[in-house]
Amino acid sequence: MRSVKVCLACIVSVLALLSVAAVLPDGSDAAPSVSGQSIVAYTEASENYLYLAYIEDTLPDKVDPSRYVRHDGLWYNVDGASSANGSYLTYGDLAPEMSVAEMRADLTARYGATFTLGQGHLHEGEGRTVPGGATFTLVQVSLTVASDCNVEYNIVKDETTYVPTSFAAKAEVEGFDVQSFKYVKTYVLGTDFTPADSVGTYTLNVKCDGSSLESVSTQNGTQTVTVTGYVKDLSERPISDALVYYNKSDNVESHTSTDAAGKYTIVISKGDLVKVTSAARSSYTFLFDPINTGNITSDAVLPDIHSRERTVQVHVTDQTGTHPAADVRV
Repeated sequence: MRSVKVCLACIVSVLALLSVAAVLPDGSDAAPSVSGQSIVAYTEASENYLYLAYIEDTLPDKVDPSRYVRHDGLWYNVDGASSANGSYLTYGDLAPEMSVAEMRADLTARYGATFTLGQGHLHEGEGRTVPGGATFTLVQVSLTVASDCNVEYNIVKDETTYVPTSFAAKAEVEGFDVQSFKYVKTYVLGTDFTPADSVGTYTLNVKCDGSSLESVSTQNGTQTVTVTGYVKDLSERPISDALVYYNKSDNVESHTSTDAAGKYTIVISKGDLVKVTSAARSSYTFLFDPINTGNITSDAVLPDIHSRERTVQVHVTDQTGTHPAADVRV
């Protein structure tokens, strides 16, 4: 019996050691130095500004000034008892006391004199700002810094790289005890960097001590591309007023019609798919395999659609053969 008790005690001891080992960090699951990378785009047409950093030099009346400190041009929460400790003050933190219209007015007052290329206000070689405007596009980058790290990042807008940035990140706010530090940088299009058009996809690429983090993207507006095609008979003559039926990525059937040149046009969001399923026209029969496309990222021309008939042109004249005859049934 004694040997059995000893063995049981050994088993209990081993299990206890295994339990302790299971909760002790081994380094592999340690919190990363930098995480939470995000990029957001805002314009004067945005429906909300929830994650946009509050930019004013003074705090609004509703905010307890003892909980925030000014750091690198932004307001940071330094309340050690708050889960927001180390976070920057956002416009979303001020809702619903501050309406979206009031937020937009603040932003327009600060950034509204800046126009961006591609919106008809500036051309290459001109100055970057025009007084008195109300248009703005802001691109905000943010990172959560848990411990010291040499950070590098850039923004790629439609395959062009902008604002390559590097800095030594530290999890501190002017000596205050914070759980982590949320780095944030807001860029003004037309001033800080100037892509050809503000509409498009912005991608944030980040490295911490040389190791790449997962890239993240945001979309400003909806980019559209045009898909065109032609409907013809077997004699290559255009067929006007033909109905062309198609589906896009949403699988909802739509249709368009051909013009006098037999041309049809479909406008889609960049990256959508198109499937042309059928065509219809009185007195014409169409028989073709559905036309499928991949993700379309630029204007495209689809294969011609042909009817099964040829067009025969008949000219009817009087008995002399020189004057056209009208109202003749053929």
